[in-house]
Formats: sequence, structure tokens, C-alpha cells
Amino acid sequence: MTHDSQSEMANSEIVQPDEFADPVTKFRTRASEINVLSTDENGLQFESGELLPRPDAKKMLLAQGKYGEDILEAVIKDISTREVTSSLKTAIKESFEMGDEKARIDLMRELGVSEEIIENFIKEAQARKLEHPEYLSGQDRVRYAREYEKTNKLGMFDIQVSKDGKRVKANIRKVPFVFYKHIRKPQDEASGLIELANPTGVAVVIETSDGYFGLGRRGPKNGTYRASDEGGGQPGAFAAGIMDMNFSRLTAPGLPEKLQNSKILRAADQELKEETGVRYLGKQFQDQVKNYAIDNMKRETGFRDPEASSLDARIKITSIGRDKVQPHNEIGVTLQVPVSRQDLIDIHSNMERNESEKDFSEGIFFIPATKEAVTKFITQSKSPMPPTHYMPLISAMYEKIVTSGADKALAIQEADEWLAEIEEGLDKNWAEIDRIVEQFYIDNPEAIEENQAESGRKDINTKGFDPAVLADKQGLPTLNTELVVLDFPQN
Repeated sequence: MTHDSQSEMANSEIVQPDEFADPVTKFRTRASEINVLSTDENGLQFESGELLPRPDAKKMLLAQGKYGEDILEAVIKDISTREVTSSLKTAIKESFEMGDEKARIDLMRELGVSEEIIENFIKEAQARKLEHPEYLSGQDRVRYAREYEKTNKLGMFDIQVSKDGKRVKANIRKVPFVFYKHIRKPQDEASGLIELANPTGVAVVIETSDGYFGLGRRGPKNGTYRASDEGGGQPGAFAAGIMDMNFSRLTAPGLPEKLQNSKILRAADQELKEETGVRYLGKQFQDQVKNYAIDNMKRETGFRDPEASSLDARIKITSIGRDKVQPHNEIGVTLQVPVSRQDLIDIHSNMERNESEKDFSEGIFFIPATKEAVTKFITQSKSPMPPTHYMPLISAMYEKIVTSGADKALAIQEADEWLAEIEEGLDKNWAEIDRIVEQFYIDNPEAIEENQAESGRKDINTKGFDPAVLADKQGLPTLNTELVVLDFPQN
């Protein structure tokens, strides 16, 4: 062996390529992009990079001049009048339901004290705690901290993927939801303000045992891409939401939980439970086989199959993408359930909803879990989904193609060709949607003022689709109409 050969070997042993690298965008349209798609039967595995400190929000906002000053003023107003107060009210309400006050109220009732006196006692005690938080007990403070923590969301930055495409690493940061409410325009990303508000969402698509993908009907109150309930709502993921930044009991106080699959899948579980009545459970939160929520099925549908306890569900993380209309990251989750389309309909129709969940509860519609059906829906439906809600549907079908072929390399090639086909088709479909909207306003100029009032904005888009306006108020067909036109019967 020559000296040069020995040097090259030494260098190759010392200078190893990085295990993780920036992902290559797999799918891109004007409104969203998919950065990572799983080709592994166990899905993507997440892990934390660095814990990033919070940037100086005030300094960054003031550097933007009047635009930033207005945002800062709005954020301060929200924090003082909404975020803190609503969390405090919830904690106080819980304290009366679970704490010392409940015992006192129960005793007063037992002793025959009038309801009027009890009601005055509750009002006075609640007012005292609201005005003087120092009156909160230790238990109250725990409840308040837990509730207020929900206003902090998980921000993912510097996302990288391993060379084998199986593992994802991201630096994480706490992102107050109040910032995202006011900092979510494309120009905020260009200016760097996105460092303050870059939350992570999770979106779920369900595949039933009889070969259907289940998607959600989003109502007028649920999200910005909207349609009226009368027309069937707006299509979207089966369940979706922004992930909370939880704090771990196993770390030093104030440090967040590590970004692992357990956190993502718990978020998906919570969204499924609250919005659709469907839930998965499991001892190990890995991308392995998960137990299906049989207890929910029994309670909500009367399902009494003696073999029910053996049913399980397979859940995995299949994609990461980015919404470019309201910039934030989204994680796509696929849930394969061992029940039929009709079972899911029964579960959903019998679910119990509290008042808060009613505003965000989903309807359901189904399309066949085939390449042809997904292609038709994505490239032809004129009832548009929120940008990243296409992602879990695309990734579910992509993975189905990849894992169904005997030759993995050929299957991935087929899946990539299909991806390119629907990317082009979706762009054409969006162009046609914009043309329909623009023509609608030309034919119905009075609708401009009506939709400005409905959306509460003067700057609505009249040259194309505007997510702030009800879709069927822009001349677009309703979801129910499109399902008939595309021949996707729901009965």
C-alpha cells in the first residue's frame, strides 16, 4: 500500500460524512411543501437536537418599524386580556370542582345553606382569586401552570433527516401561541420574525379495514380554510391541531420534553379523541402496532364483539411538511384501524363532546384508499383543503405504494412518479380554482363588500382563493357537490 493510499484511508476514517442532512423537498406547490416522506414500514423516528433559547421578541418586533410595533401591541393586549386570564379562570374553575372550595360548598349544602348564599360565596371567591392570584393555593397554582402551558407550542427548527431516511432530528424551542396568532404571514418568514412563531402541527388520515381513507369535514369555526356547514364543510385531515410544548418531570424545571415519537403520537391521540371520537392507546409510543381504543367503542357504539380486546391499530409518522400560507411545520400521521368505514361513522356519531370540542369537532367523509381515487380528489376537487392537510393523504398513499411492491427500489420509483404527477395536477387545479374565484367577483361585484364584512378584512383576495373567506362564498362548489361530481358516494 502506498503512502498516499494510507493517507486516504486515514482521512476517510477520520472525516466521516454527517449522519443527518437537510432534507430535499419531495413535493412543492404554491401553498405548501412536503420535506420528508417515509419509505420505511415503521415510519419516521424523531429525536431532539438542541434546545434553543427564546429570542428577544420585543427587540425583533421593534426592528420592523410600525408593522412590528402593531404586532407587539396586539400580543401584549392578548396576553393581558385573554391568554393569562382565560388560563387563570380555568384553573379557578377546576379548584372549585376539585379543591377545598368544593368541600366547603358541599358542607354548606349539607347544612341547608341557601343556593343564593352559596352562589355569592363562589362569585366572591372567584373574583378575589382573579384580582389577587396570591390567594391561589398550591394545587390551584399547579392547575394554572398546566393550563397556561397550553399556550406554549412546540417549535421545530433546522430539521434534518438521516441518510437512510428513517430518522428525523430538529432543534426545538417554546413558541407562545399568542405570537403565532399575529405572526403567520409569508413576509414574516422572510423578515426573520418566524423565529418567534413557528409552531408544529399534527394532521391525521385514517385508513379503514375495508379500504377507505377517512378525512375530516371542517366547519366554519374550525380553521381558516372554511366552507359553510350546509355544504358539507371544508375538507381536511381527519384530525389536526397545533402541538403543545409540555414540560418533562424527568428534566430540570422549565425544560421541555424531548422531541420523540411519544410526544407526536400523544398529540395525534388527543386530536383524534377530541375531534372525532376515535382514539388509539399503547404501552409503547413507538411506530409499532398500537392497541385500538376498545373501551371507547364499547361506550360510544355499544360494540360488544368478544374478540374486541384483540383489535389493534397501526399508527406511524409518514411525513413532515410546511404550510406556506400561514407558515408553520406540520407532521403527517397515518392511522390504520381494524374497523370499517361504517364503524368509524358509528363511533363519531355517538361521541360525547364538551362545549369547547363542539367548535372543533369534525365531520367525516371517505374516499377509496387507491392511487386513482387519491389522484382524482387532489387534482380535481374544487373544494380546497388547508395546504398541509393534503400532506397526510399524500403520504399515506405514497407509503402504500412503497410498501406494496416486492421490489423496494421499483416501488419507490413508482411512488415518486406518482408524486410528480399529482404535484403538477394540484398546481393546475389551484390555477383553475383561482380562475373560478376571479370570475365570480367579476360577475358578482357586490360579493366583495359582503365577504369583506364576513371575514372582517378589507384586503381580501379577489383575484384568487382567499382562505379567510368561506369557500362557497367565493363561487366555489361545496364539498357535498364535489363528492357527487367525483363519484365518491358517502352512503
